[in-house]
Amino acid sequence: MTLRHMKIFVSVCEFKSMTKAANHLYMTQPSISQAIKELEEFYGITLFERLNRTLYLTSAGDTLYQYAFHIVTLFEDAERCLKNSDSLGILKIGANITIGTTLIADYIHQFHELYPDITVNVTIQNSVTIEQMIYNNELDFALVEELHRNTYLKTKIFCSDRIVIAASPEHPLASKDTLSLSDILKEPLLVREKGSGVRDLFEQIVLSEGYSLNPQWESCSSEALINAASNKLGLAILSYRMISQNLHKKELIELHVENLNLHRNLMVVYHNNKLLSKAARSFIEICINSGLSHIIN
Repeated sequence: MTLRHMKIFVSVCEFKSMTKAANHLYMTQPSISQAIKELEEFYGITLFERLNRTLYLTSAGDTLYQYAFHIVTLFEDAERCLKNSDSLGILKIGANITIGTTLIADYIHQFHELYPDITVNVTIQNSVTIEQMIYNNELDFALVEELHRNTYLKTKIFCSDRIVIAASPEHPLASKDTLSLSDILKEPLLVREKGSGVRDLFEQIVLSEGYSLNPQWESCSSEALINAASNKLGLAILSYRMISQNLHKKELIELHVENLNLHRNLMVVYHNNKLLSKAARSFIEICINSGLSHIIN
């Protein structure tokens, strides 16, 4: 099988139509159909089912797509890298909201001292979205908190963080020296949206202790949760990095729960099949070296 077959197959998968794939690739539909037929005969499998004039991948087709997609994108990466080897270049980086708000600007500043002519494009989203963008080859690498182990991801720890349970200094729990998780869960909880690393990790911890998480507020805005906690509307569950200034100013206080480990690692992640450029490797090295001075206890 050739790269041409893989490109045609990936295009048909994405458009779910041989006619649309043919138009996209500037080919005739019979040529597309013939290439798919050759693939099916070569592997002895059926790749598509046709329902209501739409093509759907079979189980075997889906398996082939996982490989074909990365074969095609790797080729495109190599082609782009070679063609642009003497040009300025672009680095595409993803970051979760915590890292995007508190750390990445410093890393980019250090990077531009070494590579002033390389453009750094940054996408800041929650961790689930960033992980999907890595899988789709939309990013060179990303900086996020610990993710569920995925076979297609390579990870490197570069820093640490912890989740903070924060309350107004006037909250009834603020005066208590000893708190249990049960005490916390009885209060109105102000948490990030599903897909956020802080939310997902805290929910895992709650479930592992035999409880369930029933938040009163859910928001993609850490600032909204901080303001709500400051106004005694509940307890904010956030990254220490997002709330440290409010703690230092004593606008909020941190509630400590006995025997509850809320620490987490921050990681560089990229696709197993990704060929990192020299510039990308340098940026990752900056993150790791800088992370040593950003460790949180």
